[in-house]
Amino acid sequence: MTQTDKRRGWGIYVCLSLLLLLASCSTIRFIGIDTLEPSELHVPHTVRRVLIVDNAAMPSVAPCALTLGKIPLEVKEVTTDSMAFYYCHTLGERIADAHRYDDVRLYDRAYRPSHLSDQPLSASEVHQLCTDEGADAVISLDRLQFSIKGDVDLLYFLTHDPLRVEVSGLIRLSIPSDTLTMARTVHLSDTLRAAFEGTIDSPEAISQAMRTVLREVSLYMADKSSSRFVPHWEPNVRWYYTSSSSAWKEASAYAAAEKWKEAAAIWHHLYDQARNWKVKARLASNIAVSEELCGNLSIASDWAERSYTHYLEYASEVDSTTLNRQRRYTEAMKQRLRSDKELRGLGK
Repeated sequence: MTQTDKRRGWGIYVCLSLLLLLASCSTIRFIGIDTLEPSELHVPHTVRRVLIVDNAAMPSVAPCALTLGKIPLEVKEVTTDSMAFYYCHTLGERIADAHRYDDVRLYDRAYRPSHLSDQPLSASEVHQLCTDEGADAVISLDRLQFSIKGDVDLLYFLTHDPLRVEVSGLIRLSIPSDTLTMARTVHLSDTLRAAFEGTIDSPEAISQAMRTVLREVSLYMADKSSSRFVPHWEPNVRWYYTSSSSAWKEASAYAAAEKWKEAAAIWHHLYDQARNWKVKARLASNIAVSEELCGNLSIASDWAERSYTHYLEYASEVDSTTLNRQRRYTEAMKQRLRSDKELRGLGK
């Protein structure tokens, strides 16, 4: 055999070895799931009927600093009347859609006269509202303010940069009792970017366009803040490990088809046979995910903890990304157990 043939043979051997090594390596597949989370504010399950009240003493106009090619543009006043109503109406709809409460009502008018400064509902006012309207709690919008900034093209109103709408506000959840009124406060604060297109030929048209923007922002903020009062879905990421053996491939095929019970059965069998700690750690993680997606949260939490324990035992051989990812999953499953108890009315 010539030197060239030897080098060629050695090169083929190295390539085959690398291919075999890569084939034996596990890969990880990420999947997106939605998890049901309890309301961000703890609302006692005894609260079954809520009343939405517009208690905001709204300023009559929103500051609007628009420029045309960086030159200040004179804009007719952008009135904010009705924005609190839009907010309260949408908030009530979103809360009702969640079916957390037996009844969600909207107070039929602004509660606080517009000339009065921002002030919360007093305990006696909350008691009176609940008595008059047959409610267990009041959700009051106590403040909602806007300001608008941006640079525009006057002819078509195509913004060079998106409009920046700054929003600030205050919502309070008030629950009356025999001795006192329990109140929880939610601060609204956000800077939103909004684009608008349309033919603009007068200051009045610009003002109307800005009112349209404020209305959409009000609806968005109401939708966003509804999660404070009702259970809501949150996007999350999970993962499972794959490998080249036929059993692993079969389990992966079941997982890809969202047949988690079938995948779990194979992963359980492989875990019982495995002797390598890393393989057992990955399989335990896979079992945890499959049990979670089957709704068995307590079992899933136990297997997530078992996987993390395997990794911790050999922490010196594990990269920090893998270790941290499994730690976060273990913590997430413990939180899901707490959330599940609260959703079923078993939490504190």
